[in-house]
Amino acid sequence: MNSDFFRHSSMNQPKNSVDSGQLHYNCSDNLFVADITEVSLEELIHCKLEYLLNNSVLDDVENLFDILKEQMERPLIELALKKYRGNQLRAAHLLGFSRNTLKKKINDYQICIKKKTKFINK
Repeated sequence: MNSDFFRHSSMNQPKNSVDSGQLHYNCSDNLFVADITEVSLEELIHCKLEYLLNNSVLDDVENLFDILKEQMERPLIELALKKYRGNQLRAAHLLGFSRNTLKKKINDYQICIKKKTKFINK
């Protein structure tokens, strides 16, 4: 199955609240226009996964954790590299990786690094 299923639109998602211990999630009709300063990443992920599970989108998925990890890790690495203008040592420090681990992940995810005005394809 294509790992892009998390980009599935949540426009028709029903409103609901979930009581998960002490956390209270208020899933809106459209999570993608939610004020991200008001909604935690955990809440967004919870609501999106709940919607996908409740609507049988994940029924035939295997290795869900690996798919989730890749969809979280790749943009995080890209943004860290962007923040430090391609400086892998500083990006690795921010992410808590060694520079070698970061380089391996850059290669695994085929991330293009923008350094100054040119692109470097790793």
